[in-house]
This record gives sequence, C-alpha cells and structure tokens, in this order.
Amino acid sequence: MSSLGLSYNVPKFSFEYDNLMLVETAAEVYLREGDEFLGLGDLVQASEKYYKAAEEAIKLLAIKHQIPVLKDLRKIDRWRADLLFLAVKQLSLYYKDLSDIWKSAWILHVEGFHETRLNRHELLFYVNHVKKLSRIIATD
Repeated sequence: MSSLGLSYNVPKFSFEYDNLMLVETAAEVYLREGDEFLGLGDLVQASEKYYKAAEEAIKLLAIKHQIPVLKDLRKIDRWRADLLFLAVKQLSLYYKDLSDIWKSAWILHVEGFHETRLNRHELLFYVNHVKKLSRIIATD
C-alpha cells in the first residue's frame, strides 16, 4: 500500500530465462528513450536512460548464464549497484568487453545524470560503448 492509500502489485523478480522477454524489452525501450532525450537535447535524462538500458541488459545476461551473483540476489530480492558490478565481473568470462561497456554506463549514470557534467560529445562517446550491449544481446 502506498502512502496515499493506493494498493498496487509489484511483480516479483523472475530468475527464469524463458520469462525474460520483459527485461530484454526494457533494455530496448530505455535505449530508444535515451535516443529520444538526446534528440531533444536533454543530456541528463538521456544519460540515465542509456544507463538503465545497460542495467537491464546486465540483468538479462546474468539470468541467462545463471551466474553466482543470483544467489545473493535471491536473498535480498533486488538489484543493488554492488551486485550489478559483481554480475559484470562474472559475465566478463563470457563477454570480454563487458567491463569497459559497464564502466561507460556507470559514467553516464554518475557524471551524466547525478553530476550533470557530460557535454554532448562526451555523452556520445560513452553511449557508443553502451549500445554494444544491444548487439551482444541480439547475437547471444
């Protein structure tokens, strides 16, 4: 129940790869929204959408490969930054560029969204790395 007295159902996190179309779709939606915000010149919102696309892609790949971090995730039932970083480390065994891609996403999140320090040229540099995740997912 929310503080306004509204009740709502939050879907439980799925650990099954067959049920992950929603997560994959979320990554694609965030990429598209990032492109839209970039087109509008809103670098702050674009940065966060691109970061969220990377985050959702990492979740998808983690579940697909059933990496060990999922054991910790089952205990707390939510993703935290430390678990995402651990997932990237574990997934790097499968995808050699993943660590660099994740670092670019994290820079977008911190420097582009929270600190609002990225200019368009810098943002595009990091976005090009993050967009590699969509190719990884498409060919995986």
